[in-house]
Amino acid sequence: MESNNKYFWDPSLFKKSTSVKYHYDKNFFDNPLICDTFYIFQIGKYHGTTNTLIDTHIHKNFFELTVITDGEGVITTNNYPVRVKKGDIYLSLPFDSHKIESDSENILNFYFMSFATENENFIKEFDNISMTHNAPNNRTICDDKINWLIGNAISELDNKTEFTEQLLLSIFTQTLIYLIQNFQKVKPKKTSYKITHTEELSYNLINYIDTHIYSIKSLDDLSKITGYSYGYLSNTFRKTTNQSLSSYFHKKKMNVAEILLLENELNISEIATKLNYSSVYAFSKAFSNFFKISPTDYRNAILQSKDII
Repeated sequence: MESNNKYFWDPSLFKKSTSVKYHYDKNFFDNPLICDTFYIFQIGKYHGTTNTLIDTHIHKNFFELTVITDGEGVITTNNYPVRVKKGDIYLSLPFDSHKIESDSENILNFYFMSFATENENFIKEFDNISMTHNAPNNRTICDDKINWLIGNAISELDNKTEFTEQLLLSIFTQTLIYLIQNFQKVKPKKTSYKITHTEELSYNLINYIDTHIYSIKSLDDLSKITGYSYGYLSNTFRKTTNQSLSSYFHKKKMNVAEILLLENELNISEIATKLNYSSVYAFSKAFSNFFKISPTDYRNAILQSKDII
C-alpha cells in the first residue's frame, strides 16, 4: 500500500506516546528521552524468574529491540511464535501485538530498547525493513556489537557524567547503523506465516489508519491509496476483522481524541481540526455519542481528579 506521506511510518505520531509500561526499568513513555534526532521510550534489562515474562500488549508507533543475553524462550508477534536464544536480537515493529515467554528450565534474560528517530535517512531504511522483514520469523539477527552498545547505554544512564549525552548519541547512531546493515544482509526467509490477500489488505488498512490518523480526511482516501473501491475495502475488512472499516476508523479517532484531551495541550476546537472534523460541534457530538460524555466535561473530570490526587 502506498502512502500520501513520504514513508509508511509516520514519525509525527511518536512525539507523544501514552503506551502502558510493560517492561520494568527505564521508562520514558510520558516524556521520551530525546537525544538529538533519537527518541527513547524505554531502555533496560530484564532478569526473568518466571515462565511468562511479558504479557500480550500492542506497541505504539516505535520500534523495539529485544536483545537476548541469556536463556531461551519465545517471542510471539501478531500471534506468530518465534524461538529465541542467547545472542539473538529481535526487532519489533510499530503497532505489533507482542508477548515474551521464557523456557522454564533455561530462564530468559534480555536487554530492551524502544526507539524512534526523526533522521530522514534512518526513517527511510527502517521503513524498508518494515516492509521486507514484516514476517515475524524474519526479525531475528545476531550481532555482538549491538548487544555491547545497548548494555553500554544502560550503564551510562545508571552512571551519568558530563559526557553522557554525547556517548548516548554515538551509541544510538551506531546501533541503528548496525541494525540496518544486518537487515540489508539478511535475505527474508520463506515463511510459514501465511497470510491471504484479504488479510494482508486488512492489516495494511489498520496500519495505515493507525499511522495516518491526522492526515486522513475521509475513508475515501483509502480507495485512492489502494486502488480498490471503498465498497470492496469495506466488505473485505468486515469479513477479516468482524467489524466495519468505518467503525474501526471512528474508534481510532475517538481513542486519539481521548489522548489529546488528557494531554490538555489543545483546546476542543483545535482537537476537532486536528482530527479533520468539519466543526467543533461535529466533533463534540461524535465524542459524546461514543463516550456518553462531552469532551469538555470529560477533560474537566480528568483535571478535577488530578487535583484531588
